Amino acid sequence: MATPLDFLRSLTAQHRPDSCVIQRATSTTDGDGTSSTYATLATVSCRVSRIGSGGTEGVNGSGGVQAIGQRRIKLPPETDITTKDRIVWSGLTLEVVDVQHASNETERTVIVREIS
Repeated sequence: MATPLDFLRSLTAQHRPDSCVIQRATSTTDGDGTSSTYATLATVSCRVSRIGSGGTEGVNGSGGVQAIGQRRIKLPPETDITTKDRIVWSGLTLEVVDVQHASNETERTVIVREIS
C-alpha cells in the first residue's frame, strides 16, 4: 500500500517537465598536475527556475566578464548529487552550490549557478 509520502512524490513528479544530466568529476594526476573530467552519472527529470530577477558578474575562463545567474532545480527525491557535481540542462552547464536534504522530501532542491 502506498504511503502518503509516496503519493506526494508521484504528484511532484508530474511537475518536472525537463531533463537534467548530472555529471560527477573524477580527478587524474599526472606529471603536469591534477585535472578533472566530468562523466555522466544520471539523467533525471527536473524543473528549473531562476532565482531573483538578475545575475551577478564573474570572470570567465578567458578572463572576460560574464553574467552569472543562479537557478533552483527540483530533482526526484533522494537523487545522488553533491556540491562537487555539475548539471547540464538545455545546453547550459550549471555548478551545484547547495543541495537541500530532508528525510521526508518529495523533491530534492538544488541551487546552481551558470558556468557556461
